[in-house]
Amino acid sequence: MGDPSFDTFEKLGETVHVSDAEYPWAVNGSLFRDPKDGAWYLFPGLYKFGYAMNDDLVAPDFSGGAVDGSSAKLTEKIRDAKHGNVPGLFLIYRSRDEGKTWECLGEGFQRGFTIKRPDGTPYDAPVAVYPDVCMEYDPATARYYLSYDFCNEGWDWKNDGGLEADSGCALAWAPSPTGPFTHIGACVTNHQYDNRIGRFTRMYATTAIRRESDWIIFILCDSGSNHSWGYATAMASSPKGPWSKPEVILSVDSPDYFPAPVECHPAFVHDGFVYAPATSIALNRNYQAVFRAPLEDAHRAEAWRLCDDGNVWHARPLPQEKHGIWGQTFHGFVHEGKFNVMYPAKDTRNFGTVQIATRPWDTPHSDGFTLSGHEGSSLSPLLHGYGDFSVEADIDFTGTIEIAFDYRGILGPNSSVANSVPCDAALRNYSALRMMDNGIFSLVTVNSDGSVTTHAAEMLTCDETIRQVKIERHGATVRVWVNWKSVIMINVEPHAESIEPISHYPLALICHRFSILNCSQFVVTGEPQPTTLVYNAYDALLGAGQNLANWRIDGDTLIATNHAVCKAKWNVICAAFELQGLVGKCTIEADGEPLGTLAAGETFKATLPRGRHAITLHSLAGETFAIRDIVCHL
Repeated sequence: MGDPSFDTFEKLGETVHVSDAEYPWAVNGSLFRDPKDGAWYLFPGLYKFGYAMNDDLVAPDFSGGAVDGSSAKLTEKIRDAKHGNVPGLFLIYRSRDEGKTWECLGEGFQRGFTIKRPDGTPYDAPVAVYPDVCMEYDPATARYYLSYDFCNEGWDWKNDGGLEADSGCALAWAPSPTGPFTHIGACVTNHQYDNRIGRFTRMYATTAIRRESDWIIFILCDSGSNHSWGYATAMASSPKGPWSKPEVILSVDSPDYFPAPVECHPAFVHDGFVYAPATSIALNRNYQAVFRAPLEDAHRAEAWRLCDDGNVWHARPLPQEKHGIWGQTFHGFVHEGKFNVMYPAKDTRNFGTVQIATRPWDTPHSDGFTLSGHEGSSLSPLLHGYGDFSVEADIDFTGTIEIAFDYRGILGPNSSVANSVPCDAALRNYSALRMMDNGIFSLVTVNSDGSVTTHAAEMLTCDETIRQVKIERHGATVRVWVNWKSVIMINVEPHAESIEPISHYPLALICHRFSILNCSQFVVTGEPQPTTLVYNAYDALLGAGQNLANWRIDGDTLIATNHAVCKAKWNVICAAFELQGLVGKCTIEADGEPLGTLAAGETFKATLPRGRHAITLHSLAGETFAIRDIVCHL
């Protein structure tokens, strides 16, 4: 749904890579510091528009060229070096002044680079794509090892290209970060494991890391129409292999709280820990999770912890970041106390961009926060209810934002797929101070049917922008100050049907499409009270990595049609929850611990320690079940 971030990242220098029409989606990448001479190397991964594997999907024709702020783009040198019209490749950029300026060195792999299967036999068709790479230096051999994913010609997204096509991840070595590269071998191919590791049907983007006595690779996996991603590991005594069978370490199949949908890549190491940032696949693109584990134990799923749940990354109101962080997540290294990262985004043309940011490693958070909505809106409720209250905020924003109160919406996506947006019910049933960057602001109530009641509206003079706001509510009287001027005072009666008769509802922040809120002060005065938040059924399908084809939609209710594979999982923050039994019978677990069963017509309630929990429903043999909402008490 979105998360305010208090991170301290600041963009460093100009945008390094801005895509052109030949490879419009530069939306992946990695960042490496050469320990020999201190130079930085950036490896952006380039794709055709929409990740197309052929020219059937053509990028729109934008005559305006690159957005302002670009410092480099594809050159004739790169085009001349390409191995034909490949669907994806990577470039090499180098900086000798710690990321301030960059030079493009061309395509990563030299002409004639080939790969072989794990058994050493060459692929019959040439490699068609190799966009996701990550560099590791081995001081024992003074070699640079590049992990990369690949597919050969004939592969496509729908059917893996048939028997002759294959994809997976591989390693190459070089005497320097710029090559020339020598293929070592394919670490893992999808055909090698019959295109399936657990629930996952494809393994690709990979990070290889040297440990004390072996090598470990971290492999991104996806599950196709289940719209679920996981992270797997494999080990070998040396980069030559052989590599162990991949084992999934992070996925929705964990019985514990696991935010979804997110995907990892690449990983990085600092101070004995390996970190796996994971980026949201929702259309608002503003949430990041970070998992970590001791490097030497990173092959064990139980060693991993969620160390940051949101609150990690903020977008900027720049043309180069119109769609927010996009594709893979940030990646980098820590050097002399600075955490330096690359990050991909998409610009106003829907073309990929790659840039650099930095922050102090030991100062991850600031006093202020940023909340953004990109192609999808974002919504973040506070975790307390308020009756009478006041809110004072110092803000800077673009687009349309709201400070909502009496929030009674239903949280969750509009479907259980990638690129989902908040459902209609999430943006209803509340009152708010709505503000636009043209100076118009209004006090509104968004009703349960989506209609808007405007109680009052004002507009600042042309030389003013909204910088300070205050909302004060005493009983039915609501008063609003903008830039410390009292401009609205009106009675707003309690509205809308509540799910449960409680008298205190949360405040919430809302950023509508392509809006960014920067807030340096947000002070709430009032008596915080217990409240409830409600999550919809689609949220539980995403949380369990479910294929929507196995569910029948009946209004707000989802009915399982394949009891052998159907389950539901909500990842929530709560101190108690309740569910209504609708159809059939199912078991209920909290964080993997059985709590009981739920049958049609029954109400199930449970109390838990306040915090993050996974509430999971499993169908019983021979039974089906249905889900609608879960009510979470805070």
